[in-house]
Amino acid sequence: MSSIGVDLTRDETKGLTKVLAKNLVGILEAKMPMTDKAHREAAFYVLRSPEVPSVLIETGYMNNKKDATNLTSPEWRQSMAEAIAKGIDEYFSARDSGMAAIFGI
Repeated sequence: MSSIGVDLTRDETKGLTKVLAKNLVGILEAKMPMTDKAHREAAFYVLRSPEVPSVLIETGYMNNKKDATNLTSPEWRQSMAEAIAKGIDEYFSARDSGMAAIFGI
């Protein structure tokens, strides 16, 4: 693939990643407290694929007592897994409906 093709693919993937992340944040914020800037970008290797939208979800920190309690609760983990799956399902449903649907145009 030419460098122009890679750049175009990467730009499209960045847009799709933002849509996926925004959707996940919207669903997860109803289930758990979030920071003011819940959606951030980083240059982690696993997030840099030019072809595949990717997100990193942090659901808690083991050194935080409330987070640790949540992370060890099977019910809480199930609730988080269901919310994440819902966000991913909604993303793919919108994507399958076409680019206009996913970008809200």
